[in-house]
Amino acid sequence: MKLTRSLGYGTYRFTVRDVSGMEPSAVLTLFTWDGVGVEENRRELDIEISRWGNPAYANSQYVVQPYYIPVNIARFAAPPGVLTHSIHWEMGERLSLQP
Repeated sequence: MKLTRSLGYGTYRFTVRDVSGMEPSAVLTLFTWDGVGVEENRRELDIEISRWGNPAYANSQYVVQPYYIPVNIARFAAPPGVLTHSIHWEMGERLSLQP
């Protein structure tokens, strides 16, 4: 799904059911992306639920692009059960992500 307009500043939440049994190759990604921006990484912020094909990997990560800068990626094991992720975005403030 791709929105045709910005929703602007605010808090965005999404809830997922138990992802602990998700197939290792399955991927659920929610992200922001500025197609108008001219900088290389387009202000991209990702919430990714996947083991990227490896059952031994933790099943979730938050990423601020560029991903290859170590402090821009936080990988973690999402606990079994229902989990709500949120993004809080305010003018003049950094984005904050919370499981």
